[in-house]
Amino acid sequence: MFAGDVTPTASPRRIEIESKFIELPEAVADALKLPTGGSFMDQFPGKPLPTTRPHLTAVLDDKDAEQFLATLNAQKSVDLCSAPRVASLSQQRAVVDIIREFRYASEWNPPNENEKRWTPKTFETRNVGMSLEVTPTFTKDGLIELKATPSIVEFLGFVDFETGKSFFAAKADLTETPVDRTLKSVLGFEPPNRPTRPIFSTRKADVELAIYPGQTVVLSGFGERESIQPFTPVRPGYQIIVLIRATPSPPFEKPTKE
Repeated sequence: MFAGDVTPTASPRRIEIESKFIELPEAVADALKLPTGGSFMDQFPGKPLPTTRPHLTAVLDDKDAEQFLATLNAQKSVDLCSAPRVASLSQQRAVVDIIREFRYASEWNPPNENEKRWTPKTFETRNVGMSLEVTPTFTKDGLIELKATPSIVEFLGFVDFETGKSFFAAKADLTETPVDRTLKSVLGFEPPNRPTRPIFSTRKADVELAIYPGQTVVLSGFGERESIQPFTPVRPGYQIIVLIRATPSPPFEKPTKE
C-alpha cells in the first residue's frame, strides 16, 4: 500500500539487475525458516502469477538481504555464485548468462562401404550453466514489475540409442559451485562414435511479481523440467536458491509505504 498517489520524481533510464545463484544442503535451507509463499503473499505489492507462488520464498529489503547473505556465508557446504550485473531499459528483456555452449550430434549416418562406423550428420548446440532472463517494467506507482526466468542446466551424460547404455560425463567435483561443476563436466568428454543422445538436468522457474525498487526476490523450489533417466539427480540432498535484485538508476525517489 502507498501513502497517496506516489510516482517517480524523474524517469530513470535504466534498471540494474543483480542475481546470485546459491546451492545449499536441504537441511541448511530448512533451518533458515524463511517465510513461505502462502504466509507471505500479502506483505508486498503486486499480484504474483499462480506459477510464481511455488517458487517465491521471500522479498527482502536491503538490510534483510544483507543479513540473509551473511547467514548463508557462515554456513558450511553453501556454494554461492554471483552473476554479472546487467542494465536494462523498462520493458526491455535482459539476459544474465554464466554458460558454455555444448555441441552434440543429433542425427547420424549408418556405416557403409566407405565408412565402417556411424558418423555424425547433424549437430545441435545447447547452453549449459546458469542463466536469468528478466524483463523489468516501471509501473505508474513507482514499483518495478519483474518477469523473470532463472534456469540451471547441467549436462549429465549420453545414452546409446540402440543398447540404452549410459555414458557418464566427466566426474566433476560436487564440492564445487554449480557453475564450475557444470562447465567442467563438458570438457574432455568424448562420446562413443555411434548414435547417442545427451541427457541434461534442467531446473527453472517462471515468475512475475511487483516489488519496491531495491528489494531482493528470493526464489527456490526448482524442480526438473525434463526426464534425466537413467541418471540420478546431480546433487541429492541439495537445492538451488536464486536471488534477484532490481535497482533503478538515479535520479529516483522510492515510494513510501503506509
